[in-house]
Amino acid sequence: GSLWSLSESSETLIYSSFISQYLKYNGSKETIKQRIYEMVNYVNMVYKPLNVFAALCGIEIWDQGDQIAMLTNSKVNLARFSAWREKVLLPRKQNDLAQLITNINFDGPVVGIAYIGMICSTTQSAGVLQDHNKLSIILGATSAHEMGHSLGMYHDGKACACNKVYCLMSTKLR
Repeated sequence: GSLWSLSESSETLIYSSFISQYLKYNGSKETIKQRIYEMVNYVNMVYKPLNVFAALCGIEIWDQGDQIAMLTNSKVNLARFSAWREKVLLPRKQNDLAQLITNINFDGPVVGIAYIGMICSTTQSAGVLQDHNKLSIILGATSAHEMGHSLGMYHDGKACACNKVYCLMSTKLR
């Protein structure tokens, strides 16, 4: 059957970059965890009508420094994080999707990036998000959007006829 008719659970692992989360939130792991819990709750609210559930299977806070070199180029960060996930993470922690949150401002208007349709890939089931808003639900919307890409969704085109104020796969946050 199609993805949308299945009841699916995606084991999701969230990573918090040293440069962003740890330093930005004064080393408070509890603050970071609470923010991530709120973010994932929002993701699950968005995907509930599609019977898709993001099961948070772990949070890792890079409190001793970033495990990959971070740049302002989001595509390079995604490639590096994806390679790290495959080589370092998967051998020790099974997951379907990993997302990295960073405070680095990406080039251009980008606040998140993920490979399209790669949720089943060991090499590319990853996303990188910029911690671009103090509200965790806004970061949750970005996480849900990038998860949508991982699940195979593309951006909504101009022909989108839904009457919603905000669409998950819109090219711009509103």
